[in-house]
Amino acid sequence: MICPSIMAPECANVKYEKWIQPTYMPYTDLNLVSIQDFMMALSINELVTPCLILNQTTLDRNLGRVHAIADKAGVHLRPHCKTAKSAEIARRATAGFDGGITVATLNEAEYFAQRGFTDITYAVSIVPSKLKRLQVIRDRGVTITVICDHLDAIKAIIPQLSLSSRPLPILIEI
Repeated sequence: MICPSIMAPECANVKYEKWIQPTYMPYTDLNLVSIQDFMMALSINELVTPCLILNQTTLDRNLGRVHAIADKAGVHLRPHCKTAKSAEIARRATAGFDGGITVATLNEAEYFAQRGFTDITYAVSIVPSKLKRLQVIRDRGVTITVICDHLDAIKAIIPQLSLSSRPLPILIEI
């Protein structure tokens, strides 16, 4: 059983089965919830939130199906990591593929870069005010591909792109 929300009534009395260790969502100053804390909790209502709780069996089955579809189509997975916000889940999702991931925020890009992901697509149209922060991540050896949704957006970032010695991969949203 996957609990879509810890507030869902059907989740109120769920006990430990084969769960992946709950972890706080990144970008907080809180500590990780240990598996022991989770197992000792009387119910999900006692967990400090936000935290991620996934049923390992269901996750593995779903990832297996997605991997089979990608293999059959001859494409590489580049999972969007904005929901799970978990390096462990991203590693499982990219297992057997090139390891590229997609994120929705620069916070997510920083989180995954700090955990060893070096091929990241930033799936939001880039604006000049975000380029300095993006460059800090790139300076750590991370390849970040950005998206532009209009020719004016590309023109706006060109002056700052010339300050870097590495080209910035750009996808054009059509």
